Amino acid sequence: MTHLSPPLAETVANRHGLITTGELVADGWSPTQIRGLIESRTVVRCHSGVYRFATSLETFESRCAAACLADSSTVVAGTAAGYLWQFRIIRQPEAPIVMFEHDRNPLSRGVVRRRTNVLDEVDRVRRSDGIVVASPSRAWFDCARDLSDENFEAL
Repeated sequence: MTHLSPPLAETVANRHGLITTGELVADGWSPTQIRGLIESRTVVRCHSGVYRFATSLETFESRCAAACLADSSTVVAGTAAGYLWQFRIIRQPEAPIVMFEHDRNPLSRGVVRRRTNVLDEVDRVRRSDGIVVASPSRAWFDCARDLSDENFEAL
């Protein structure tokens, strides 16, 4: 197989050009074909098992989506979530801020990692582009860590 199936191509297009090894295998790609995509630099490795097609720009949103694809327990949080929710005064952070429970150890590069004792399902909002972002109320709460009192009050 040399092309993505139409349903997978649509998923990739809606998800900032990101694809996982598992999705390629499920779509009928062999390990040799997948290795060919990597070696030819058709895809760029974002995280273990997560790739971005080289024709898709790397954006803040694509980095957030890649982190969420790399580990299903990951939630974009803090000012990164505030930026995605378009909170007032929040500027785009340099790197996605991701939150996960203490017993997890996902991702090792390209993100700011934060641990939490409580991360309920009510705190997770899955966007259509694959990003799992903290709910507005949880994002607001987590922004307190990174903002001055004056800026936090402005939220």
